[in-house]
Amino acid sequence: MYLVQTVAPLSEPITLEQAKDFMRILESDEDAIITAMIVSAREFAENYTNRQIMSATYELYNSHYIQDMVMPKNPIQSVTKVEYMDETGVYQTLDAGLYYLYGENDVFKLRFEEDLPEYKEHKNAIKITFTAGYTTVPQSFLSYMKVFVSNIYENREFYVVGAKVDSMANPLVVKMLDMYRVQPL
Repeated sequence: MYLVQTVAPLSEPITLEQAKDFMRILESDEDAIITAMIVSAREFAENYTNRQIMSATYELYNSHYIQDMVMPKNPIQSVTKVEYMDETGVYQTLDAGLYYLYGENDVFKLRFEEDLPEYKEHKNAIKITFTAGYTTVPQSFLSYMKVFVSNIYENREFYVVGAKVDSMANPLVVKMLDMYRVQPL
């Protein structure tokens, strides 16, 4: 399986102003740094949980159809199309009636019907285009991101003279994401 993000999120779950309010910062000298930290916090949360926080579009490539395939980014908003590579190497769109999306415990899966067209033997023979992301971001993600940004802003270096500093000293911070974590197969 090979996953490509074709449309990145258009916004972040927390704004620069929200992060600065949480950290009680009034100046704007480091706005660019804080904005980059917000992106880092979202990306870390997405990678840790195997979820997509803000809406983004992906193309998933595979060599064959997988029945009840667990989608790699959840929650799924929609499957735009499923394509297969015909014998000439050209992608053809699969009839939408031949597959459907369903969720189990907030993890989405794709199921295919039995009568599927033949496809070329190729590592990218099947292409699934889908949009993933929350329509309303859970509060735990927002709280986590504020604490994460605050922590990396205040502790930009891992060492203080004579002592090592843990970049995430409060173990409860990452535990806020554990309930959303989708374990990879």
